[in-house]
Amino acid sequence: MPSRSLCGNVFFLCLEVDKTPTQVQNIHNILAAAASRFTPKHLDRLFELIRMSWDSAPDSYREKLLHLIGRIGKDDRTGKTAIKILDLLWTLAHAPQLSPAMAEQALDAHCSILIDSSHSKESEKKQYIAKAVEDIRKAMWVVPAYRHLHRVLKGISHSNQSSYQTKEQVYQYYINTLHVFTLVLHSTVVNVSRAVYSALII
Repeated sequence: MPSRSLCGNVFFLCLEVDKTPTQVQNIHNILAAAASRFTPKHLDRLFELIRMSWDSAPDSYREKLLHLIGRIGKDDRTGKTAIKILDLLWTLAHAPQLSPAMAEQALDAHCSILIDSSHSKESEKKQYIAKAVEDIRKAMWVVPAYRHLHRVLKGISHSNQSSYQTKEQVYQYYINTLHVFTLVLHSTVVNVSRAVYSALII
């Protein structure tokens, strides 16, 4: 098995942005095919370098990275990779200064794995539902989090893998989230109104 440092250097060279589209496609094909044989440490290193590439890459290259991540997720046989990929996609979607379109694509990939993967457990679905609700509660990432939450809950409610109890919980989550969203919206309107009023009387 190659050493972690050797694999890290290879991954770094592979994920450099300044390559032609054909080179990128060929490299990503190789990485996707080989990923199922990587150790957990090698996968961690690969995902770490994807994060680094993501921060400085143009959107066209980010789309290719999302495609690579999705391919690795589809070839997962144990479920351990899917957990890492969900965490990676959630982190990428929250990257500062990310365009709304790219954040949406990252969340689409996240939702697809979370709902469609046979390795995705109910506990993981609840975990990301809770994270989305917390984002809404903090009023920092409201619209993307609400859209994502809606897609996840809708996906669970229509999934044959979900139990009756889980689907009942989905509706309760949705009601609770609407309540949180209403409170956040009300607070935002109040704060904006105060700011406008203060600006007018100065």
